[in-house]
Amino acid sequence: MKSQWGNCHWRQGYITLNTALARCPETLRDYVALHELVHFVHPDHGPGFYGLMDRLMPDWRQRRKELRRYGGALAG
Repeated sequence: MKSQWGNCHWRQGYITLNTALARCPETLRDYVALHELVHFVHPDHGPGFYGLMDRLMPDWRQRRKELRRYGGALAG
């Protein structure tokens, strides 16, 4: 994975997480893992997806913003 932190294969029943997450703080790894897990309930990024993210991790927007600073880790 060179451009994504994670991917949900909801039809097949599994998620893939980028190994570059190991270079990120645990709070950001938790955000990515939850984001992908929520796709099992809401496969798209519609209102239901964001509503569930809000309920399960109220500060997810801040974590997503912080994760952007680690984008260079995706390349190598």
